[in-house]
Amino acid sequence: MDNPRNVHLRMRGSTPPNVYNLTLRERMFHGVRTIRLNPVDGANLGMAVLVSVVHSVAMMMAGGFSAWLVYRYLGLKFVSRSWFNLDTTWAVSLVLVGALSLAIILANEH
Repeated sequence: MDNPRNVHLRMRGSTPPNVYNLTLRERMFHGVRTIRLNPVDGANLGMAVLVSVVHSVAMMMAGGFSAWLVYRYLGLKFVSRSWFNLDTTWAVSLVLVGALSLAIILANEH
């Protein structure tokens, strides 16, 4: 069904039509109206669970490995001296991604 070799095929791409029902979320998500992808007849529930588990494990392993590398090669003194405000970093990155998305959308309209 989600075969990456078919991405170039219209209406049969990696996620063909009639695989998901698109519905608006019942409530706002972080202040934004969003669309929920609901698998048709629950057929893709097993794959969705598998993908989310594999993604979670991969992210935990990557984060743990990165933390180990910093601890092993730079030490705790480096971490304590070079600590940064993660809230500000996330806010700046979200603003930059939003601005980039807006620029791409505006560029494609012309």
